[in-house]
Amino acid sequence: MYTPESSGVAVEFDSVRLFAFARHAYVLTRVCYEPIVQLSLIEGHIRSWVKIVEDSYNSHSGRLSAIIKMMVPELVARMYCFLPSLKSPVYSHEQEWRLIAYVTGNERILFRASTGSLVPYVELGFGSKLPISGLVIGPNCPHPDRTRLSLEMIMAKADYEDCSIRLSGLPYIHSAKR
Repeated sequence: MYTPESSGVAVEFDSVRLFAFARHAYVLTRVCYEPIVQLSLIEGHIRSWVKIVEDSYNSHSGRLSAIIKMMVPELVARMYCFLPSLKSPVYSHEQEWRLIAYVTGNERILFRASTGSLVPYVELGFGSKLPISGLVIGPNCPHPDRTRLSLEMIMAKADYEDCSIRLSGLPYIHSAKR
């Protein structure tokens, strides 16, 4: 994913090593762009949660309101784990994957500015280097040579000597529908 106006840098990862990292406290998932599939996923998670609430109610003969109150954090956690993998069909050409962190409440939540909004995120704590395999300079980058030089410097400083850096071969097409 490039930064606004495709002038940024896309990061490529070694998928095998990234899957190994993701097993710890992250989910590596393909983004879903199909509204029908998205609705089905949401319904499935809600049905699963309702079944857990019903089973708890039947096995404990408790008050439904108390059980629901106790189980709402479970539903919220389920939603937080998969909602970031849903995206508008307008962006389907990106064929994006996302690394989603399980949030426990102990993380330091940071925010970054995005077009007209703030986006929450947590810093990844792998304890070692991310499995970055390449960087692609966006098709509308105003200074690709300077950007390449800066990227080479920062990647060398971070001990990523084997990381390829290249210009995007795709033309930049601005879509006003975003």
